[in-house]
Amino acid sequence: MGFKIENGVLISYTAEKGKKEVIVPEGVKTIGKKAFWECESLKSIILPDGLTSIEESAFCLCSNLSKVTIPDSLEKIGTAAFTGCSSLSEISLPDSVTYIGNGAFSMCTKLKEFAIPPRITSLSDRLFSGCVSLTNIEGLDSITKIGSDIFFNCKKLTSFIVPDGVTEISFGTFRYCTALVEVTLPKKLTAIGPYAFEKCESLSHITIPRNVTSIGKGAFENCISIGTISIPKGVEQIGDYIFRDMKKLKSVRFDGQSYSTQKYSEDEIYRILRREQ
Repeated sequence: MGFKIENGVLISYTAEKGKKEVIVPEGVKTIGKKAFWECESLKSIILPDGLTSIEESAFCLCSNLSKVTIPDSLEKIGTAAFTGCSSLSEISLPDSVTYIGNGAFSMCTKLKEFAIPPRITSLSDRLFSGCVSLTNIEGLDSITKIGSDIFFNCKKLTSFIVPDGVTEISFGTFRYCTALVEVTLPKKLTAIGPYAFEKCESLSHITIPRNVTSIGKGAFENCISIGTISIPKGVEQIGDYIFRDMKKLKSVRFDGQSYSTQKYSEDEIYRILRREQ
């Protein structure tokens, strides 16, 4: 029962009957891969000073974990480290953190707010995917890259300002953010990936920056509240179905011209945008 530790690495933890709070011993530098995997009895954990790394899936599916005390020494949080910690409503990361892996906080369904440490410049794929209570993300000034499906199904996210340093909206970035009303895209943006805003049902307006040259397949599919959309003149690549099921779409503006959806079919508008008419 208890901890298995080798050379500063906490290899595994075997839950003790009835024990809900755990203090990891001093001297542990790394929480190993799946060390607390599916430890459903765990509610609170205090990590030791000197800890530098939390590895892949370390606390994955600890469904009752609600409080994590993290030391100022932590530098790395691995892939899926806290995936499925469905009772975790808040977590504070120190400025020392330089890396957060893919899906590290995915399916943390009670997580409401999150502050990005200042040394992080890239938000990994699926980082907050399935965080259905997430409403606010702070500390984005240094971010230059936002990963795929990062906010997938974040149903309570109502607004988002994409950082100025970001040049690409990746695959499915805001997919199924059904409450998203307002999004601000940076002037340097050059690409909007496939399904980037799919099923953003509350989004009624979006301004696509003039530097955008590529819009991926299904980028605005099921954005049922958008009435008009302007495509920049410099767009060179445009995917299929970007307007599919946009039920309130009345017109598409391109190169100074407005094309009514009552006069032109979706396929005809695609051909115009692709200069294939």
